Order: sequence, then structure tokens, then C-alpha cells
Amino acid sequence: MAGASAKKLLESNSALLRFLSIYSGVCTGIYVVLTLLLRRDDLKLVSRCVVLGIHLFLVRALYRFLNKICRPEYDQRGRLVNVPCDLKTTKVTSPAVDCILLCMFAFCLSPISTWFFLLDLLIPLYGIYYLVNTVLPMLKGVRERNKPQEVDEALEAKRERRRQRRRKSVSI
Repeated sequence: MAGASAKKLLESNSALLRFLSIYSGVCTGIYVVLTLLLRRDDLKLVSRCVVLGIHLFLVRALYRFLNKICRPEYDQRGRLVNVPCDLKTTKVTSPAVDCILLCMFAFCLSPISTWFFLLDLLIPLYGIYYLVNTVLPMLKGVRERNKPQEVDEALEAKRERRRQRRRKSVSI
């Protein structure tokens, strides 16, 4: 059975997911209202539908990823056993949350000016930044841990002598 900290983490995760769901719904509503009010001719109806589809697909995919990664585990009686991760602090989920927030912000302001779509360029730039500063150092650390370590022969001989002394003292 999980402790109070796991229950608080579950509440925090579900509150964040609820916020993201409401946020994306509100941004979609703002987009529809602004599109109807402004009725700009530079964006055709087909291109608006494509933009709507792309943004909603990206946001929905990230939301499902977050929902799946933080799904709690319950025992047979329905009691909480484990909460896998914290959505606010994990190195994998925090950029996904940032991506959802930025994507929906750019999406809801796009009917005002097409320049707001340049905010969508921040998503791959942030991905590259994240890759260089977080993922690559982690991979280097894994590679270095898997590397065979060089053995100092003098130190190894000293350890062997200690082992032999211990064996002699145990056998006596």
C-alpha cells in the first residue's frame, strides 16, 4: 500500500493532467472564436482545418503519453500501490508539458497573425536543446559505465595480498 507521498503525487499528476485538458479545450475555443470573428482571407478554410488537426493531434498524442507514463498501479483490492513518476519534475515529462503549453498558446493566437506560428519553431529548438543538454550527457554516462575499467596492477596486487591474508586468518 502506498504512503501519503504517493497519494499526493497521484493528486498532483491528475491535477496537472486536468489542467492540460482544460487548457487545450479553452485554447481551441479561443481559436474558433477568433477565427470566426476575424474571418481573414489569407488563411483558407482548408489550411485552418489542417492547422487545427496538426495541433490537436500533437497535443492529444503528448497528453496520452503523459497519461500513460504516470498511470498509477493498484493492487487486487483497489488500493494504490505505486505512482511511477512525477509529471512536474521528470526529465522526460517536463518538456512534454512545456510543448503542450507552447503549442496551444501559439495555436490559439494564430488567427490574430500568422507570425504566431513562429512560436511553433520553438518546439523543435527546445527539443534540440534538451537533446544536447540532457539526453547526450546521460548516454555518455551510460557508455562510460559500460566501458571496461583500467586496472592499476599495483592496486590489484595489493588487493590480492589482502584477500590471501584474510583467507589465512579465516582458515586458522
